[in-house]
Amino acid sequence: MEIVYNAVVAFARRLSDMALSLVGTKGEAADARLLSMASSLQNVPENPPADFHEVLEFTYIMHQMIELEGEWVRSMGGFDRNFGKYYDADIEAGRLTPETARELIKFFFTKFYAHTRGAANGKNFYFGGQNHDGRCAENELTYIALAAYREMNTTDPKLSVRFYEGSTERLYRQVAQTIRAGRTAFVLVSDETAVPAIQAQGKTLEEAREYLLIGCYEPAIEGREIARKMSGSTSCAGR
Repeated sequence: MEIVYNAVVAFARRLSDMALSLVGTKGEAADARLLSMASSLQNVPENPPADFHEVLEFTYIMHQMIELEGEWVRSMGGFDRNFGKYYDADIEAGRLTPETARELIKFFFTKFYAHTRGAANGKNFYFGGQNHDGRCAENELTYIALAAYREMNTTDPKLSVRFYEGSTERLYRQVAQTIRAGRTAFVLVSDETAVPAIQAQGKTLEEAREYLLIGCYEPAIEGREIARKMSGSTSCAGR
């Protein structure tokens, strides 16, 4: 494990060096992006992400490393709840604007589309729903990411949206308008059905409220289980 993680850190530093080597060759606008990328890759994934850009960089690198090893990343978890605190901190500190965040999200989503061209299962992020204490999990990043997705008009990633009695009208309207505009790669899930069903499998109410959607949208508790029917295989060696 130590060898693998050190290799990932070394790979990130090589990417940082490559970005720096390209400064001055692609134009002034590209230089700013290259310098930002080089800086973030000096910190992640070796260290915890320090801002919104770095957490997206961290996530994509680790995603690629996991899939390179042969294991599909079947769910990317809750986009708004996992990344929202980085967005909020950057906005408060004046390091980020909503417009810049939307552009970063579009770059981030584009990487997944470029990887599959819509030909594979697609990368599943989910939005909305409720926190473990029943509070609405939506935040400003929910709406910014959905707006970015609508502007992109691609078939990947595949977005899931959790609704429950506390979901805002703003979320309903934004998702409905996005689908009406032809962006139809959505899965809509009702917490009112899913949460009791998960509880019936022995989970607590707090655990059930934290479910994510894996692969073909099987519900599972984030960070605690893998609810997959394909997680076992049979060896036919020796036949």
